[in-house]
Amino acid sequence: MTQISVVTSTYNKANYLDLTLAGFQMQQDQGFEVVIVNDGGSDDTEAIIDKYSGKLNISYHRQENTGIAGARNKALDLAQGDYIIISDDDRIPGPGFIAGHREVLERGSKMASIGHQHSILSFYSDEFHLEYPEWFKLFSENEHLIDVSECTLFDANDVIHDFATIVKRFRTADLYDNVLKIVERYGERLEGFHLPYLIAYGGNLGINRAKARELYYDTNFKGYGSEDIDLSYQLYLQGFEFAYCRQAENYHQMHKRKRSENSDHFKNMHYFYNKYNHLEPYLNFLDIIGEIGHTEASAMLNILSKHGEALLPLIEDFIQRSKVK
Repeated sequence: MTQISVVTSTYNKANYLDLTLAGFQMQQDQGFEVVIVNDGGSDDTEAIIDKYSGKLNISYHRQENTGIAGARNKALDLAQGDYIIISDDDRIPGPGFIAGHREVLERGSKMASIGHQHSILSFYSDEFHLEYPEWFKLFSENEHLIDVSECTLFDANDVIHDFATIVKRFRTADLYDNVLKIVERYGERLEGFHLPYLIAYGGNLGINRAKARELYYDTNFKGYGSEDIDLSYQLYLQGFEFAYCRQAENYHQMHKRKRSENSDHFKNMHYFYNKYNHLEPYLNFLDIIGEIGHTEASAMLNILSKHGEALLPLIEDFIQRSKVK
């Protein structure tokens, strides 16, 4: 059986990492290692590693802070498996997480599996931004939260012994609704969808690294966002086939956000578009600013792939005539 390496980086998220590792302890498929790079954190992360060292196959490395991309690259260097699953330190895997990714990756030599991403409250703060129905449900089922500002909602033992119950009580809206809409239209194998890398987020992605050429995160991405899409785009350019896997689900633990994240993400997105100067990233940019949707962009690429040679001179003629107007 092919060895799987789950790779992640962490920075001062010991409480979240505790629940994440508890989730890996309850996996149906136990043929994996967890590679964790502590990117210069100063909290109790190492105590959490010690807690699970006899329960999970953990490879742990601590380094000076380099940022997400640098820490993930170190994790990739340390990973022993041919199959790599990239996850985050704050995402609790469901029991079928490893098995689901393995099933997809074993379909072919150049597969990338996109897992399903939920959101869950393991910790409550009145600073979290939830939709009104979510607040109402949370307070209705947990009235003790109404008059508190912060509160832990469940612990590692709950994850291991009563996971279904905590999911039912504390799961919030699924992340990335756009992914589900695309899967509904194109199916789990994403047949006919020309922009699969756009929904292959780094918080839940499996790849056959043995078939990937020089796959690393670009350390020019600083702060939050887009380094994962860049990695997925590398796979796309190398001809990988992407498939969605509902079974390979994990649960993102909501947490407080840094104020700089939006500006970081904006800068990183522009770096990504300018890095390649390709049509696909530019269409993604148009999608973000509301000029075109994923489906329309994919349809455009489909037409160009079939009729590009005939269309190019016609497109140039259209542009020239449009300038005259």
